[in-house]
Amino acid sequence: VASAPPPRVEEYRGGGRIILYGGTDPNAYADYSVTLKVTGSTVSAVVTRACATCGSGGGQENRVFACTPAPLRDDGSYNLRCNGVYVWGNLQQAKVHYSAIAVDLPLKRVEEAGG
Repeated sequence: VASAPPPRVEEYRGGGRIILYGGTDPNAYADYSVTLKVTGSTVSAVVTRACATCGSGGGQENRVFACTPAPLRDDGSYNLRCNGVYVWGNLQQAKVHYSAIAVDLPLKRVEEAGG
């Protein structure tokens, strides 16, 4: 009896920087990164946001948002809710929406070690 093949498991990563407050302060930016994991026909993600001046008193603030797994559609698209952040797109590019900011993050597939 032949066993079923293992489910598809792939990981994609991307990141980008958003300049805040119109660029008037060189330290006013937020770095976003997303790690997207595809397991079978399900996709999940973790989004990180690091902001040098967004914390209390204008200090560093780092936040991590875990996304609820959702179906990966036949066309490779998805729509994820992540504890205050939304992520949608496809396996080439993710759009992250946080507060009033939306950032497009190009994604690259992470190759397995030795692969």
